[in-house]
Amino acid sequence: MKNFTMHLVVGVAALGGCTASAQTATIREHHTLGIASTANMERIPPASGLSAHDWTFVKDCAKGHMAEIMMGRIAQANGSGWSKEFGMDMVREHGLALEELKTIAQQKGFALPSGVNMSQMKMINKLSRTSAGAFDATYQKMMLMDHGVDLHKVQAEIHNGRDAMVRGYAVKLETAIKLHHDMASTRTTMENPHE
Repeated sequence: MKNFTMHLVVGVAALGGCTASAQTATIREHHTLGIASTANMERIPPASGLSAHDWTFVKDCAKGHMAEIMMGRIAQANGSGWSKEFGMDMVREHGLALEELKTIAQQKGFALPSGVNMSQMKMINKLSRTSAGAFDATYQKMMLMDHGVDLHKVQAEIHNGRDAMVRGYAVKLETAIKLHHDMASTRTTMENPHE
């Protein structure tokens, strides 16, 4: 567990740059996340002043953070030791990342999406229905896949984005996403002998 904690500290530092107590206090203020219909989510127009690529990245990031937070809460409620701890980390770290993205949105004068997309909602629903015996393996698989997709999007923004503030956010996020992927890949079936 020492490696897990060390990665977490580095990941949080990469995301937020504020003290651990301040990060915890920030996350505890977030109790609910809205879920909008897919039809409405996809009709959100590009943010003023952002290229289509930058806006797609921002929109996807916001939805991704919300999905990670929701799945992290399910993991805390339904998972075993590994899932509970990883879920707690995801709620905290993606919550911090979402807050930073909200700050960028306020400075740029645009609104972020208020909910997740349909495929993310399906994943969240699947996880919430997963039995206790299969939960850790299912959650780990989802986290590996999800963070792999996120890493690709972040790297595409770093190379192709036009807005300096959004690209800067992507650079910081890349380090944390890599750490999250590594943290998910270190879980072994030894932690859950029923798998």
